[in-house]
Amino acid sequence: MVFRAFFEKLKAGLTKTRGVFSGIGSLLRLRGKVDRDFLTELEKRLYLADVGTGATSAIVEKVRQSFLDKEVTGDVEAFVKQQLKEMLTAGEGLRYNPSGPTVVMVAGVNGSGKTTSIAKLARLLQSEGKKVLVAACDTQTHLMRELEKIHRVVTRQIEGAPHEVLLVLDATTGQNAIAQAENFKKTVQCTGIILAKLDGTAKGGAIFAIKQKLGLPVKFVGVGEKLDDLEPFDPDSYVEALFA
Repeated sequence: MVFRAFFEKLKAGLTKTRGVFSGIGSLLRLRGKVDRDFLTELEKRLYLADVGTGATSAIVEKVRQSFLDKEVTGDVEAFVKQQLKEMLTAGEGLRYNPSGPTVVMVAGVNGSGKTTSIAKLARLLQSEGKKVLVAACDTQTHLMRELEKIHRVVTRQIEGAPHEVLLVLDATTGQNAIAQAENFKKTVQCTGIILAKLDGTAKGGAIFAIKQKLGLPVKFVGVGEKLDDLEPFDPDSYVEALFA
């Protein structure tokens, strides 16, 4: 029942992106085969979901070649799903300090959803019985330099800190989020991503390009505006929800 409730919440949060992916299954049922027209439409829909050039090309070529080699002769939708799942990595959850306070640093550009995501993360941790202290920092100018300074100061105060550096990315910006992530990754050694505002975009496919280009695990996804609408990321559930 818990998993079902989680899946339904994820599915609802991905409604706009799901509208793009669900057409792939409809097209297959209509045509009943993999041909040039299907591959063209598959490519189009992956682009519409902002999956990205590299990831889209890889998926389309894999489907095309697998059918030429007769590796797949049945359920193409299931095959496409499996390719997408293999492109993602399940977040391993937060890394905790075994000997004292765990410091989680959260970064991101203005308007990305940091404040909301921090509140949701605090609520999630509290629901797991953990005590949470939120410390507010705000730079505006010289953002990267200030983040480096905060990172150094925290490291001096608590051994191993920060134990997590989570980068909040706004899913509605799609591919533009990747450029932001690359800058932050260089500056503060990000360990994972919170992908926020998935409920407000049809660009949820950007998660594949983020993984492919950055190699960072998506640890949490924001699928709504309520405090409880932050979910640990799971590739299988995510992909299934896209096609549901």
